[in-house]
Amino acid sequence: MVPYWPEVLKNQSEARADTEFARAFDSVNKIVFSRSLDGDEDRNTRIVRTNLRDEMLKLKQEQGKNILVGGVDSFTTYGAWPGG
Repeated sequence: MVPYWPEVLKNQSEARADTEFARAFDSVNKIVFSRSLDGDEDRNTRIVRTNLRDEMLKLKQEQGKNILVGGVDSFTTYGAWPGG
C-alpha cells in the first residue's frame, strides 16, 4: 500500500477514483502488525509488534469509527479477533 498510494496522491496522474482513494488512504491513521518491519513507511503509520488481540481490544476502547483489518493471515498469525 505504501509507497504506491502516497505516490498516486503526489502525482495525481491516475484515474479520479484512484486519486480519491489515495487521498482517503493518506488521511487515515494506520497500524501495521509486523515482526519484521524496521520503521514506519508513512507519516500516519504506526508499527506494532505486540499481541494483535491485546492491541485490538485497546483500539476498540478508543473513540472513533470502524476498524478496517486487512493483510495476509493476520488473525491466524497474531490470534483471533477479540470480542467477536
